[in-house]
Amino acid sequence: MVMDWGRKCGAPLSGLPLATNTVQILDLSSKVISKGCRIYRSIDGTLPKNIELEVVTNDLSRLAQRVRNKGLNSTTLREEERYLQTISDSFSHIAEELLSRLEKLKVKSDAKQRG
Repeated sequence: MVMDWGRKCGAPLSGLPLATNTVQILDLSSKVISKGCRIYRSIDGTLPKNIELEVVTNDLSRLAQRVRNKGLNSTTLREEERYLQTISDSFSHIAEELLSRLEKLKVKSDAKQRG
């Protein structure tokens, strides 16, 4: 008798995963649209947190450059200094990649009628 009721009415919770996925898609879409609008209306064409990340990356990149330049002037480096040189070289490559990606996220200054 219970099985007959299930066949006639359908499974009452069978649509729950679909509803959950739909809500998640709508939530994600609203977040993407919201961020897109904030970027489009911003003066710099980017999010404030991306500007902060760019500033910090540039500062660290300059410090890494100073470490590398200091090492070039020395003919004998201690083990710690060589290790610091290696870290600064690695960071420089990472910084270039990060800055390149941050630049790609910006709205171009020639975008039509912003804000």
